Amino acid sequence: MIETVIGTRTFSMDDQWAFGRASGDLNPVHVDCEYARRTMFGDVLVHGVHTLMWALDRYLADGGGTPVALRAQFAKPVFLGELVTLTRREEEGATILTLASDGVSLVTANIGPSLRANAIAHSGSRASWSSEPRFLRH
Repeated sequence: MIETVIGTRTFSMDDQWAFGRASGDLNPVHVDCEYARRTMFGDVLVHGVHTLMWALDRYLADGGGTPVALRAQFAKPVFLGELVTLTRREEEGATILTLASDGVSLVTANIGPSLRANAIAHSGSRASWSSEPRFLRH
């Protein structure tokens, strides 16, 4: 099984604030160095969803298809200023993305069988999708 590096990154405090504002998650463990230093982790943590979204962005930029299924595992935190490496490997019809630092796996995303974006665009299946929310009655 071949593992390919598809990206490296160090998340900055500017990244934290931008993601925090966009997501509404301004938990001080993500944006306040003094507060985070006093937690069990001892440092600012990158938003887990931010790491996953970045990994998916790199996957798509690397030619990955539109994910049909996604399962993520956040094994260890990603710290502010930590250099992380994203690798991709194909395994039993799925794509495995692994975000690691110094050889330690931090986040793993398993992307189920996918369709190429152009296959979806030409399939006509989107025509049946509603652009309006469906309200459910209890």
